Amino acid sequence: MTALMHAASRGQTEVVRLLRPLEARLQDGRGWTALMHAVGRGHEECVGLLLLERDLKDGEGRTAEDVANGLPDGERRRITPLLRRKVQLPDLPEELLGYRMGNTVDILLLDAYRKILCTSVTDVLHSGHG
Repeated sequence: MTALMHAASRGQTEVVRLLRPLEARLQDGRGWTALMHAVGRGHEECVGLLLLERDLKDGEGRTAEDVANGLPDGERRRITPLLRRKVQLPDLPEELLGYRMGNTVDILLLDAYRKILCTSVTDVLHSGHG
């Protein structure tokens, strides 16, 4: 188990928030994700933080929603709607908007041009012709 999985199974929301960028979508020996551990223990806030793992399946082909279906009725009724929520991704800062799908070719061309330009300037500086 990863540290994120331990935190999720204990309902340690702040630790989950901290470790999520580093360990999200990893699976343990039986294929469980941090989301599955949070679901199995009924930790609602952790479930909400780990929704990007909901498509993953464990070694038996079960998803986090399948894990929720094995919970007692009250817990299942609380957790299942959380798993079905739409994931809202944060907006990109303006400097990164060019990296959205559709501008990939432009970004690659600009990056290649910048490398050529930087190499040319470096060559001129090192040759003494500047």
